Amino acid sequence: MRLKANAFAKVAKLTLCATFVLTAQAASARVLDEEPAPGMLKPGQKVYVRCGQGMAMLVTGGNNMKGGKGAGRQHGPCVPFKG
Repeated sequence: MRLKANAFAKVAKLTLCATFVLTAQAASARVLDEEPAPGMLKPGQKVYVRCGQGMAMLVTGGNNMKGGKGAGRQHGPCVPFKG
C-alpha cells in the first residue's frame, strides 16, 4: 500500500508542475509592434501584434512550408488589449 501512495504523490507533483509550466507559457505571450517574418514563429506559438492604440491581434504560428501538412499562420481579430 505504501508504494501506491508514493507513486500517486509523484504523479500528482508531476501533474502540478506540468500545469504550472503550461500556464506560465500561456501567460507570457509576447506583444510585438509588427508581425514576425514567415518562418519565425513555430507551429502553435502565439504572439500578440499591435494593430492600433490599445489594440492587438493574436497571431498563431502554423506550418512554415508551402504545400505542407497542417494549417498555416492564423490571425485573430483586432481587439482591445492591455499590455
